[in-house]
Amino acid sequence: EYKIGGPILSFGNCPQYITERKWKFKPQSARAPAKITSLSTSLSKQQQALISAATTMFIGTGHPATGIDASHRGGPIGFVRVVDAHTIMWPDFPGNHMLKSLGNIEANGKLGVWFGDFVSGSVIQMTGKGRIVWGNSEEGRKEAKALRDAAISTETARFPDNFNWVVFRAEKIVERSDALAVQWDLRDDYVDLEVTRIEQETKDIKSFYLSRSSTKPNSNRKREGQDQKGLTAPIPGQYLPIFVNPSTHAYVRGDNSKPLDRTYTISGYSDKHYRLTIKRVRRGKVSNFFHDEVKEGTVIQSRDPQGHFVLQNVVSEHNTRQAETPDQVVFISAGIGITPVLSILRDLVTKVEADPKTFPTPPSIMWVYGTQGPEALPRTLHKEVSTLVSRYRKVGGKAIQLTQFSQYTPEKLREATFSPSEAEDVRTGRMTAQGLKQWLKDKGIASKTSHFYVCGPTGFMGMLSTALEGCENVFTETFGPSAAAPRT
Repeated sequence: EYKIGGPILSFGNCPQYITERKWKFKPQSARAPAKITSLSTSLSKQQQALISAATTMFIGTGHPATGIDASHRGGPIGFVRVVDAHTIMWPDFPGNHMLKSLGNIEANGKLGVWFGDFVSGSVIQMTGKGRIVWGNSEEGRKEAKALRDAAISTETARFPDNFNWVVFRAEKIVERSDALAVQWDLRDDYVDLEVTRIEQETKDIKSFYLSRSSTKPNSNRKREGQDQKGLTAPIPGQYLPIFVNPSTHAYVRGDNSKPLDRTYTISGYSDKHYRLTIKRVRRGKVSNFFHDEVKEGTVIQSRDPQGHFVLQNVVSEHNTRQAETPDQVVFISAGIGITPVLSILRDLVTKVEADPKTFPTPPSIMWVYGTQGPEALPRTLHKEVSTLVSRYRKVGGKAIQLTQFSQYTPEKLREATFSPSEAEDVRTGRMTAQGLKQWLKDKGIASKTSHFYVCGPTGFMGMLSTALEGCENVFTETFGPSAAAPRT
């Protein structure tokens, strides 16, 4: 038995797992009275379809000694698997690593689960028993795979084998109609974009230029915040949520099969196009679809740009947290992690060029980028970095550009056909925490006042957490799956 009262604790949710929507408020006066439309112990076909397509859910857990916890769970379409008419399962994404809900489920398996149909306004509330299948054991990984393989719902979202999974068996299922005041129409969220140009950056990386389509049904619909070409201007560093269906090519509206949703950083923007720079991922359905099937003229669907990995300082109107104006700004990325960091660099350089009086002494810029070798450099993006560094120097700013090739030796690099820019320092060998820490120290980087923008694969980010330990203004974006928790 639990009593409401006493202290209330709040934990933030990572925006990576929250799908932003263009919502509308529907007051009670505009809705029919809420009523129970279904009371059962098993999920109907319609309820199974709603859960399989969910990107948002809420769970309630409790511990006799510490109280009640209500928390959000979100992910791509298909992150919740319907195992059978009584059982569902979902992955526990790495987040704040507090494991509060998981701890409650381990101590007390009673669980409440909530799904909303934000189009019709109905909700599904379930109570029952939950258990955890831990991904850090061979036995747990085998059980989770067996459950996923046996599931009713089609697997549209894949997760690392070492993720933890919550398995829930419903004992009571209640569906209510007209219960939601916050609603949205999925059709209002879509914008049709046409691929107008494709550039091969490396063997595994392509840049796709997307403009508003003039051939699809909603292409003339203009929304608040769009420019004259109908594109919503992104904040540099943001990503674009897109929807494709590889089985029927990219255009998905009116298609009964489920589209796959992904988010790709906008590596470049003009009033005519977005540029998405996409790396081919082994077994990646959408990235391989882009590389193998998408051509000029292909139409895909997207929502407005989203994300909070943007320039943070007093001259930026896009602050997501308070931060002092830095004397030094350090950009560190690896692989395809270059895409948002380049956009933020461009934003800073453009601001200094546009209003030099605001920057009598512009902050020093340090650009650090790691990849396997010259053949893995995204050609267009790397050239833009060098150009931005040169432009910054012309307006009185200090800028250093470091490129490090992890799979090269000095001898091998001398044999390569690679010409660094005038301001570029090139190094070889794998980037290490100790080496990077020493380089930053040699360059006089102040850990307390400098700003760091870092992005890259999970292993690279782990190395950076060590290298930047003690630094106060570190802004991060992680690409790729994270490790499961708990860690051993």
